[in-house]
Parts: sequence; structure tokens; C-alpha cells
Amino acid sequence: MEEKEKERAEHLKNLKKGDFIWVVCLHPIFKTYDSRSSMDNVRYLGYDSGDDDADYDDSIYVLKATSPTVYAPMKMAFVAKVINGECIDDVAYVFSSDMHEFEYGDFRFGQHIVRPHDHFRGYKSQFFYLDALRFECGIEVNMKDVFFNEQDCIKECCKRNREYRSTREINLIGKTINSLKKQFETFKKSELFVDAKEQIEKDLNGNEK
Repeated sequence: MEEKEKERAEHLKNLKKGDFIWVVCLHPIFKTYDSRSSMDNVRYLGYDSGDDDADYDDSIYVLKATSPTVYAPMKMAFVAKVINGECIDDVAYVFSSDMHEFEYGDFRFGQHIVRPHDHFRGYKSQFFYLDALRFECGIEVNMKDVFFNEQDCIKECCKRNREYRSTREINLIGKTINSLKKQFETFKKSELFVDAKEQIEKDLNGNEK
């Protein structure tokens, strides 16, 4: 284990329930949405209408697509320390990225597991029990991705983005968006485009005559 990772492992020992860490993760540049009407795990690009009563089909399920990704911090709350019953030095740490749970003091779920030592095999916790299946299904977090303040995590994300996403690639994404906007405007001016709102107004005006 590298020196920085050893320091992080020591820092983990001092965490209290509800403390935060920031983890380097890949995030989509553009917000995507799950299809609630499909079981095929399709994600959509779209927009937030800002209206809770809006029809989701009209607001977000528009473009079936994947989003380019970049490294960005993910904030996680410490849920519990899990200790191997046969070896008290064999410890894993459970975190939740669901801030809703944190705000309401509900720490029953821990989706993310940090294991300073790869040989961890215990499941007992002072707060709850994790069965083997639930533990293995957790998303394991690498120690090199863990930070204890947001700014350090942001610096690491920027460093990796320079290596992972070159300036040229980011510029190409911008050019692609501009190109799509131009193509869409061209389509709107064509005879193929039908403005539903305008058509309804025409129909109503026609009925009044």
C-alpha cells in the first residue's frame, strides 16, 4: 500500500458515524434519466421542466443516448465500521452516497465499501449485520480514490480529467452540441416539422369562423 493510502487508512479509523468523505468517481457530463416504463435499463438525455406535475414523457424521455463522462467528487456519509469477528484488525468501512438518508438520520443502507486490507472476510457490525450477499454486492471503493475534504478530491479529479479527457475531446463535445442545435433549427424550418401548439391554435381559430 502506498504512503498516501496508508495515511487514508489511518484517517478512516477516526471517522464517526455521519462523517463525510469525498470519492473520485466517473460522472456523466449531462444529466441522464432512467426509463420508468421500461425494464431494459435505457437512459435518456433530457431536461428538467421544473414542474413536479409535468408529464415525464414530455420533459425527459426525449433522447435515448449515453453521456460523456468526467471525474468528479461524490460525497458519501460514513455508515458503519464492519469488523471481522475472528480478527479485530481486519476492518471495512461502509458509506452511503444517498444524502437523503443522511439528512433523516437513516443509515441502514451502505452502498459503498472501503477495505484498507484486501483479506477482509467479516460481516459483523456494531450497528447491524451485513450478510455475505449484500456485502459482495456493495460497490467497492479503492483507497486511492478516497479524500477527506472536497478540495483535495477536486484537485485529483482535475488531474485525472487532464489525462482522461483532453481539451480537444471537450472542444469536440461542444462542437457536436452546436452542430446538433443547427441541424435541429434546420429541421424546424422544414415542412416536416409540425408545431403542435401552433396547429391547435390554427384549428381553434378555424372552428371560430
